[in-house]
Amino acid sequence: MSFWLAGICLIGGILQLYANPIQWQTRGRGGDSFPESQIESMLQDSVGFMWFGTTQGLFRYDGEQARWFRHDPDSAASLTPGNVRCLLEDKQGQFWVGTNGGLSLLDRESGNITTFQHLSETGPLLSNNVWTLYEDISGQIWIGMDLGLQRLDHGTAYDMSDAYGGVVAFGEDAQGTLWMGSDRGGLYQYQDGHWQISVQLPKARISTLFRDKDNQLWAGTLNSGLWLKANEGWRKMPFVGDTPIRSLTQDGQGLLWVATEGGLLCIDQSLNLIPDIGTNGDVNLTNPKNVYATNDGLIWVATDNPGLALYDKHWDWFENFLNLQGGAWCLSQHGESEIWIGGKTGITAFNTKTQEIRRPLSNQTVRSIQVWGEKTLVGTDAGLVLLPDSDKPQFLLQNRVWRILPERGSKFWIGTDRGLVLLDLQDGSEWPYGPDQPPERQLSNRVITSLCRDAIGNLWVGTYGGGLNKIDNQGRVIQQFRNEKENPTSLSADDVVHIALAKSGALWISTLSGGLNRLPSGQSEFERFSASDGLPDNAVAGVWEQSENQVWVYSAAGIVQLDPVQKSYTLYTHDHGVLLGSAIPGSLLHAQGKLWFGGTNGVTALLPEAIQPQTRIPLLFTDLEIGNKHERQFMLPDETLELTTEHKSFALTFRLLDFRPAFPSAVRYQREGIDADWVSGNTVNYTQYLSFGGTGNLHIQAADTYGKWHEATLKLHVATPTWFRFLPLWILLAVGLLSMATYALAHSRHQKRQQKLMEQAQFERKRAELAERQHQLEIQARTLLVENQKILQNYMDQRLNEMANDLHDGPLGKVQGLGFQIHLISKESQETTTRNQLQTVAETQIPSICEGLRNLCGELVSPDFKSGFILELEEHVELMKSLYPNTQFSCHWSAQESVLSSETKATVFRVFRTLLRNVGKHAQAKHVAISMTQDEDQLTLILEDDGIGFEVPEDWDQLKAQKHFGLYLAHTFCKGLGGQLVMDSQPGKGCRATISVPLKAQVS
Repeated sequence: MSFWLAGICLIGGILQLYANPIQWQTRGRGGDSFPESQIESMLQDSVGFMWFGTTQGLFRYDGEQARWFRHDPDSAASLTPGNVRCLLEDKQGQFWVGTNGGLSLLDRESGNITTFQHLSETGPLLSNNVWTLYEDISGQIWIGMDLGLQRLDHGTAYDMSDAYGGVVAFGEDAQGTLWMGSDRGGLYQYQDGHWQISVQLPKARISTLFRDKDNQLWAGTLNSGLWLKANEGWRKMPFVGDTPIRSLTQDGQGLLWVATEGGLLCIDQSLNLIPDIGTNGDVNLTNPKNVYATNDGLIWVATDNPGLALYDKHWDWFENFLNLQGGAWCLSQHGESEIWIGGKTGITAFNTKTQEIRRPLSNQTVRSIQVWGEKTLVGTDAGLVLLPDSDKPQFLLQNRVWRILPERGSKFWIGTDRGLVLLDLQDGSEWPYGPDQPPERQLSNRVITSLCRDAIGNLWVGTYGGGLNKIDNQGRVIQQFRNEKENPTSLSADDVVHIALAKSGALWISTLSGGLNRLPSGQSEFERFSASDGLPDNAVAGVWEQSENQVWVYSAAGIVQLDPVQKSYTLYTHDHGVLLGSAIPGSLLHAQGKLWFGGTNGVTALLPEAIQPQTRIPLLFTDLEIGNKHERQFMLPDETLELTTEHKSFALTFRLLDFRPAFPSAVRYQREGIDADWVSGNTVNYTQYLSFGGTGNLHIQAADTYGKWHEATLKLHVATPTWFRFLPLWILLAVGLLSMATYALAHSRHQKRQQKLMEQAQFERKRAELAERQHQLEIQARTLLVENQKILQNYMDQRLNEMANDLHDGPLGKVQGLGFQIHLISKESQETTTRNQLQTVAETQIPSICEGLRNLCGELVSPDFKSGFILELEEHVELMKSLYPNTQFSCHWSAQESVLSSETKATVFRVFRTLLRNVGKHAQAKHVAISMTQDEDQLTLILEDDGIGFEVPEDWDQLKAQKHFGLYLAHTFCKGLGGQLVMDSQPGKGCRATISVPLKAQVS
């Protein structure tokens, strides 16, 4: 989301309610992050991982990568073969996987697998074709297979098959009765240890059973549609018909999602069908295989193509009113149900109950709206309009009106681009405020962007470029607040665009470049909220306080949910359903219990109390390797990793289980005692830690899709080595050995010292040789630089001389010839007026042009100094006098040019000419003083003027970046002679340029 202040041009249509139709995303179009495979079952476990059973095996998905578990014919500890048809995590945390080849029990931490198969008549399973798994309220696990069903009680399988056919589903109703569905036809309930068929659904081919959050049991069939068990029995949903049902799930809002052969359906809690739930231009949902809802508001749909469709329920938080012609520059509530939206083409009045639209004002750019009884004040670019007035708007003020705030009675504060006005609508009297008014009505800037009255009656005036002004209840300006660079408690920026009153009486101040400010009541020190502490963007368009720890910030990056106490930020953008376009300053309204934001595309509305983002997303440690050996699949935060000093290294990966973004989360870590700051990356390697045992911590942080950071810690414990426990004994032994070896060490130490001194002396010689070599290389490099500068200078002189000669021999000669021809024509002309005009051109204008061209040639030509260096300088000064007759030039020469080399003369002349040309063109000086002196070693040339001056950059490279190549080359040429060019100037205080070069040019 960008930021718009003025000058937008939009093309739009009529206003329409765009209440965020389902925006399906895709997952699974090949690649390593998500495999391309047909998905048959889905489950989110208690840790937060998503598990998917496919035709190629089972994989665990963490939002970025897939971890596969497949059948290996050479390993008895691998997954059973075939399609993964069903998944179950029981109350004990055990993870069960049913396939066409049997049943598997997966230890998710270690990755170990225990299998159960029908290998013979005495095998643990009735059949290897496992279709469904279910744990009842008592903790018993039921297994549905193609040949019937079994119950697994404490690890023992019991055969319950009585020719029920293939069992595809289990479910329990509100009374705790267990139901079972058969593919051959029929729905059974379990009573007194026996299964009894339901008389209402005797021939229904059950496909799925689902118990919702209200403990209602739903039955999906392949031949008779969808059924709901009510108190009086099973009731068919008429709007589904006999469409085959494949899967059922329920989201956190109580909506029932139904995957059918005819498409995806959604049923609300009143049993009404929600239309257009499965339509999306990019995702094919006409034949969904499976649907699954997670607790964090995500809907997963397995499609008939490999991969998934994903819908984020958080999109329902935002209502968008789009295609608004001219954008939404301001918002206002009229009556109980009408919202007025001002934009580039007038006012659009939108009735939120009937969704009717009308146009109270057209063909005006509207920036503010204020209700006044039965009338409405409208601020436009052309002035202030009172509605309803007449068919033709009457403008009360002729300035662009930014803001309107009622005072008392018929008086209103009007903020314009020419200042602030207190206007009485009854008698038309005006009291102006602005930079050019008396002190009691003097403001810091004339562009008024925001107005706000505090709890004690003071008026706060925000300006664009002048900061904040405070007017007391007597109408006197009593205080101004501006940004002070060295004061962190001052206003963060002077471009104030919105002011809002907090419930505590404090003020919230939005700025275009400095973020958000909070000014407590009665104080003068500001608390800042900016990008430096996590605010997504410093361009803030508006703010509204919901509570002490819940503030809504309207920024160029999107809509931000701010906790000012914790200084935590949650960002909502286009990816989350905010479709209003670019932010418009001050276009913010709290009305009808909703918060309305205006943008270039339209308006976004939200219910503040309804938005409760997931406060904690699982942040896990995964794929632990110790000594290059894989040890664990994952570890939970605050677990302790036990190590020994024999473990030389370990590595692990960490993941934020946030499935919303289609891109990896930003992750960073910090190894306690090793990393001084946070390190970006989602994999960490330890090669050094606690060599003598002890504890430590590994901290990780990850940002979710809303820009909110989550943190977790893994504790490290390294066991103390056995030898370290007997450290005192080892010390005694070491002392004894040391005493025995003292004599031998003393004898060898002298020899080693002598050898070391010899090696050190040799090292110092080598280092001196390298230093000398480096010095010679630096001299060669500088010499080459000077030679290149000389080549550049000579080339520039050659080109300038060629240009001067071409100008003199070509255009100048032709202009002179043209003047002579005009003069001859004037003599032959019989008409007096024409003859006089031609003579004026030939005798005055043509010579003036020729004189200008000759002067330009003189400026371009580089002299050969045959007539003398100082004389050439003086002639150039005379040329400047003729070009700038309003500037006086004074010269003082006291140098001996005989001691100057030709190279020094040429370079100094070039620099002198450049500086003098800049003075003439830009300085607006009345007087220029020039002096040249010399001492034994140095020549000094000074140019000093009384012109407008300028801000001298701290670095010469800034001139190059700003494309001021003349001054930059002048500095470079002086440096090439071993000299320097020093500029001393300030705005309004003239300029002093000092050229100093050695009499014998040195390489620099």
